[in-house]
Amino acid sequence: MWAVISFLGFLAALFPGVIFKGRMVLATEPMATDIIHLHLPLRIFLETWLKKGIFPLWCPLIYCGFPVQAWGEASFCHPVSLIASLILPAPQALSATILLALTAAGLLTMLYAREINLSWPASFLSACSFAFSAYCIQKVQQLDHLLTLCWLGLVFYGWERYFRSGFRQWVALAGAGWALQILGGYPTFWCYTLPAVCAYAAYGLSGKGDRSKSLRFSWISDFVVSVLIFVAVGLSLSAVQWIPTLEMLPWTVRSGGLSYSQAMYPYYGWPQLLNWLTMTFQGDPWKNPMQVEIGFERFWEGASYIGVIPLILALFCSVEGVKRPGRHRFFSALFVVSLALALATLPYKLLWALVPVFRFFRGPSRFLFLAVFSGSLLAGLGLDRLRRKLQFHPSRDRLLTGSLIVLTLADLWSYGFKHTMTVPPSIWLKAPKVADKLRNPLTRAGPLGTDDVFVTLCRRAISKGTLTPADRLRPYLAYKELLGPSTEPTWGLQGSWSYYSEVRLKRLKDLHDHSWLTAVNGKVVLPLETSNVLKLQAIEFLITPGPINDSRCELIETSHPLADGPTVFLYKLAKFLPRAFVVSKRVAARTSEDVIAHILSLNFDPSQMVILEKPSPEGNPAAAGSDINWEKDEPDEIRLQTHMKGDGYLVLSDTYYPGWQATVDGERTKILQANGNFRALWLKKGEHRISFTFKPLSFRIGLMISALSGLMLVFGRLTRFRIHA
Repeated sequence: MWAVISFLGFLAALFPGVIFKGRMVLATEPMATDIIHLHLPLRIFLETWLKKGIFPLWCPLIYCGFPVQAWGEASFCHPVSLIASLILPAPQALSATILLALTAAGLLTMLYAREINLSWPASFLSACSFAFSAYCIQKVQQLDHLLTLCWLGLVFYGWERYFRSGFRQWVALAGAGWALQILGGYPTFWCYTLPAVCAYAAYGLSGKGDRSKSLRFSWISDFVVSVLIFVAVGLSLSAVQWIPTLEMLPWTVRSGGLSYSQAMYPYYGWPQLLNWLTMTFQGDPWKNPMQVEIGFERFWEGASYIGVIPLILALFCSVEGVKRPGRHRFFSALFVVSLALALATLPYKLLWALVPVFRFFRGPSRFLFLAVFSGSLLAGLGLDRLRRKLQFHPSRDRLLTGSLIVLTLADLWSYGFKHTMTVPPSIWLKAPKVADKLRNPLTRAGPLGTDDVFVTLCRRAISKGTLTPADRLRPYLAYKELLGPSTEPTWGLQGSWSYYSEVRLKRLKDLHDHSWLTAVNGKVVLPLETSNVLKLQAIEFLITPGPINDSRCELIETSHPLADGPTVFLYKLAKFLPRAFVVSKRVAARTSEDVIAHILSLNFDPSQMVILEKPSPEGNPAAAGSDINWEKDEPDEIRLQTHMKGDGYLVLSDTYYPGWQATVDGERTKILQANGNFRALWLKKGEHRISFTFKPLSFRIGLMISALSGLMLVFGRLTRFRIHA
């Protein structure tokens, strides 16, 4: 009990502002973070609709509409995240999820360590060196990563219990832990967990482990059946997440995988091995302004620090026990293999070339989570081995053990507390000055050039010398005023751009690639091609860090959120299109390249014509006009009432995606893919009531599979097997 209480006490010491003052974590590095771009905005969006009794599958506030539930990194279906969002306001739900994930990472590691006969002090050391390692603390700002890796202890605990008891119900428990990893939303980690688990199962069942000798004669058949049960339980329980994700993948820019150079980012090289000894060998990005841009890659993404003392104990365990049987052999091997893969050596290159799934993952450095987990367990094993070797008097033994643990906790606290920036939620949730002018649900806003400004702001702040908490916060507040990409849902605003380019739908990326500003005679102007692209996305306002000298852009206001930072310019496009409008002409296109060519053509007028890639049986319509009234605008349902003055096409500047269904006057109607990324309906002259409803079959199938498999596990229908001696 003392170990659990001590662990929770250290967690409170690491996040006192979050636990006792209601503050929220904003960042762990001087860069634009996933918290402000992903987790907080989408949790505010989720909380808003859960209060209305709606679980949203679609988010209309980013990417001109996006299948947010299918995006695993949003973690909408993870039970911890979902329950927190149901009972707490979004900032507190985010903080609670972070704290619960760190608690799960530590206590489940402690549970597993006790199962392999580590003493309570050794188990406590392993739990703390894993949960509070620099790697896990960095993942606080990448909550989907943390929600995925924190269940690793449960997965290994289930397998270890199976080795000892022979009941496959423990394999099912391990599979449930893997399902929680999948629901956490970061595919790289749960995919990398699978081969590690298979290796552990083979090691334990083959009789090479210290507790599995009775199983050695039938281990191959047991291995195959048990792994199949593990995979079946994990995939079935998490089907509600991965089936929609698989449906989304072919529509995204990652559909064909990544090139090898893309997969190598963020880079982890041999110099980064020094991160196991110290996190600042290349400089601290909070202190050196030149480290800001490379800090993400070299400082935090390469974070593997578990503490100097745990590292020494882990090495001692591996070397001293090299000829002795035990779990340390497996974790020593896993540590070495994980590091080799993280360094992108020949084994990783072979995996990338031969195993297709590896081509969809970025960063071999992500293998570090297995090395950190292995190193933490080896540290606990090393502590027990050291105590047995020294055989001190109980009082001296307690003094030695306590001293090593206290020094380790002090070491880990100095990194975690110093690099975790927290703020009162009210400061971040206060809407930007431009927000009130952008609250038109029928149009969108587009920030241009704001991301590059953020690095400049951080550099300026850091170059002044020692940073106070207020100094660290100022660049983030300035960036908020620029309405950085993907932050729009924080304040309920409609947006088109997003910070996460890897999950963009391919057709929207084609449009974004042609959204730019051009300098002509020293003045920044809006090219006609860009103007058309902005119109198609229903963008009415532009937020920029610099002036635009173009008659098609009307300056609404300027502001100076940071005294020495950029001026925020808010422009209104003189000619913009709303989210729904009617056109009278159709332009035929054969391919996506033809669509872009038509959009960029000087003859294309998006207010008068629509580009369709599939022929429409109605023929070319006559001149048309219309009145459009919005009756309902919810994430998964839109209702419109139109008065058509002639036959024409209703164009909705929301993303075209499978799962959307349309009815006109109560009858199902085919949705046409219009202007590359958007939707259109053919309507005849007269009054019409139109409904768009998002009912993806992938979600319904996944939900049914997850629910049925959960019920079957509850009643024990998947766990009535026992291996024979």
